Amino acid sequence: MAMAFLMQPFELWWYPRRQQVWLGEDGAAATARLAGAGAAVTLLAAALAALAGPVLIRVATPAAYHPAAILVPFVIVSLVLQSFGSLFNIGCYIGRTGRLPFLVNALAGGVALTGYALLIPRLGLAGAIAATIAAQVVRLVAFARLSQRQAPVAYRHGAVAALAAAVAAAAALPQVLPPWTAAALALPVLAALAALAIRLGLLAVPRFGRTRPAAA
Repeated sequence: MAMAFLMQPFELWWYPRRQQVWLGEDGAAATARLAGAGAAVTLLAAALAALAGPVLIRVATPAAYHPAAILVPFVIVSLVLQSFGSLFNIGCYIGRTGRLPFLVNALAGGVALTGYALLIPRLGLAGAIAATIAAQVVRLVAFARLSQRQAPVAYRHGAVAALAAAVAAAAALPQVLPPWTAAALALPVLAALAALAIRLGLLAVPRFGRTRPAAA
């Protein structure tokens, strides 16, 4: 829930504008740049949730609930995949109808329902999470492939993958460290991840130069 709130401002800004950006000047490059920024925002929100979620579960809940902390990263993975599927799909939305998005979402929904039916009776909550991740993977792959056919965009997949790997490593910290140690490391780790996103060119730092006086 917290991760969704963190991503919402960018999503509310980007989704209504993506077609306008694509159709604008240098639309493919602008789309790639803004989708990369959205991916970075998503991954940083995921890092915050992955660092804080397990700590809160272990500190604020009875011991019987502590095993649920292990599932937090997997829930976050499903949310990241969902967000990525919506970021890298501009080609599916530039047609005159919503046929492609409908078909892709219907396919993903079918995978999810099938997975729930097969896995929940055996694995319970873990099965539901696994089925959701599988459905989101199918959705992301389908959207990405179909979108590239309709509107090729040179997304910065390498940079996004590098940041995702760093976030995955950070997400392991609350799973292996005592809660208060993990909590103490959360802000420095988030700062390092944000710096990495900037270094990779996914996020930009605004530069404020000194205003020069006008020439007489």
